Amino acid sequence: MKNLLLLALIVVVAVACQQTEPVQTDTAPPPAANVDATPSSGSAASAERTYTMNGKLVSCDTVKNEVTIDNEEIPGGVMAPMVMAYELRGAKVDSLPPDGSKITSTLHEQNGKYWVTDVKPVQ
Repeated sequence: MKNLLLLALIVVVAVACQQTEPVQTDTAPPPAANVDATPSSGSAASAERTYTMNGKLVSCDTVKNEVTIDNEEIPGGVMAPMVMAYELRGAKVDSLPPDGSKITSTLHEQNGKYWVTDVKPVQ
């Protein structure tokens, strides 16, 4: 009787431990309706996404051509309000409004890297 119970236990454990084919789920949240999210060409793994980002220009680094922005929330779970330094592309920081200015910009994200373009003062 003990051998039969042991055999039954082994069968149950073996069945429970069998691997099933993994199911792939899309964990990326869909962009919110009021967010400008535009993937550019390329594979899904390297797709560039863009978002409108509003905030305050905290500082500019002319050597690295970086801007530090105190950004507002980007809806849809894209980014919480925070202060962060971004590489500025398509312009030089010398051409930007003064530190402390309210701005709007385009945030780009690709493979976990972020940069900004089109930094403009908000009137």
